[in-house]
Amino acid sequence: MEQLLVVSLAAYRLAVLFVRDEGPIEIFQRLRRWAGVYRVDKRPELARLLSCVSCTGIWTSALAWGIWQWEPAVDVILAGAGMVTLINEVVARLRVRVQTGPFSGPTDESG
Repeated sequence: MEQLLVVSLAAYRLAVLFVRDEGPIEIFQRLRRWAGVYRVDKRPELARLLSCVSCTGIWTSALAWGIWQWEPAVDVILAGAGMVTLINEVVARLRVRVQTGPFSGPTDESG
């Protein structure tokens, strides 16, 4: 069970890294640009893959499992980073919810 949790969090962090993060010296952003992620016309398959955390997650799960076989400590570090990323996303969504409030939708003042 521990291995599943660690590998899953490591895979999540890697997927977010490839799909959303810029990375040091914008390496992941450059990879996405090279793959055609930012093209407005027909995008290649690699661009579609690098546009979707769930799609990339299949491959990063395999990578994280391979890393676990080689050196579990690396996966533990990635899993910690994955947990930080996940917590940050949850907090950001909760913050938006608190700022907008449950009743902040459009109102009908016409009576």
